[in-house]
Amino acid sequence: LRRPLSIRQLLSLQLGRDVPAAAVQRQEAPGMGQESLGRGVAPAGRVAAPDKRGEEMRLNESDKSEFGDKVKDVKCWAVRDGIYYAAPSTVETIPPGYYTPCLSFDIGVYLQPIVRDENEKITEFDGFANSLVLSEIKNFFEQRPNFEKFGVSFKRGIFMYGPPGTGKSCTIKLAIDETIKRGGIGLKFNSPQWFRAGMYCLRTIQKNTPVLCVMEDFENIMDRSQREEVLNLMDGLDSFDGILYLATTNHPEAFEANIVDRPSRFDRVIEVGYPDLVTRKAYLLGLFNGNSLCEHGVNLDKWAKDTENFAFSHLKELFISVIILKNNYQEEIRRLRMKYNIAEAISFAVK
Repeated sequence: LRRPLSIRQLLSLQLGRDVPAAAVQRQEAPGMGQESLGRGVAPAGRVAAPDKRGEEMRLNESDKSEFGDKVKDVKCWAVRDGIYYAAPSTVETIPPGYYTPCLSFDIGVYLQPIVRDENEKITEFDGFANSLVLSEIKNFFEQRPNFEKFGVSFKRGIFMYGPPGTGKSCTIKLAIDETIKRGGIGLKFNSPQWFRAGMYCLRTIQKNTPVLCVMEDFENIMDRSQREEVLNLMDGLDSFDGILYLATTNHPEAFEANIVDRPSRFDRVIEVGYPDLVTRKAYLLGLFNGNSLCEHGVNLDKWAKDTENFAFSHLKELFISVIILKNNYQEEIRRLRMKYNIAEAISFAVK
């Protein structure tokens, strides 16, 4: 990921000339002094605690200097062309859904809806990793009263790892669906600055809405240029409550233990391995979508047995190649087994 341009750089691009750093400084309210806007387009400071009346959250000094005019008066969401903007008035809440936090000089903070395939059918398998993850998510969001009772920050982190094609992305889709069913919001993590800005506005306007932060391919998010900011965010330095961080990776070896094996950052570390015999059988049966196995000469028990150590993606490719494209079953098993062995060899070489 590229580091976000600073406000000075963005202004220079818009105006077609270099803008000196002094030109992007502004005078704060009396007693607050001058702060520079030069570091980035989104907030890097923490969110302040509620005031004495507990009525609204206020920006701290760092936030005010970086994006204060964009968020200081936000109360509700405005809607234009299907995009939701933080604004002083209009709609009170965002509909449950999956969004990307963004920041614009023209309109400030807004959440861009992510188009999802509502017709895609994803199955939760009992005893498999996706069932465990969903159980964790359901339990977390249901226990808000207990977190508040003991004064514990209402946040949680789940880290999923495993080979490609084993269902991590599908598990994320199921997790988003579960969050939406609860009236919650899924936020795709793009950068710590933009995510922080989006969360600040969301928590100012909708204090108790469940939030699922999706951090897919976590190794790319943990780029050295933003590593500390991501860790600070997950450590709770911004005091965002009611949020569950869900991260995935194909390369757990890329992370030190103090990142993935540290509760309060990731409280549960879950391996998403290859589906077992029962799960493979259930998945293959689902691919037939109610059509007769006998009609296609399929022995489901044999298919499930022959596909040991196959990922879901391999199982789906076997179904398409044999049932839809009419290729030879044994040749396809051999081909896919070879692909699996090559992938394992590459993975071993990388380690």
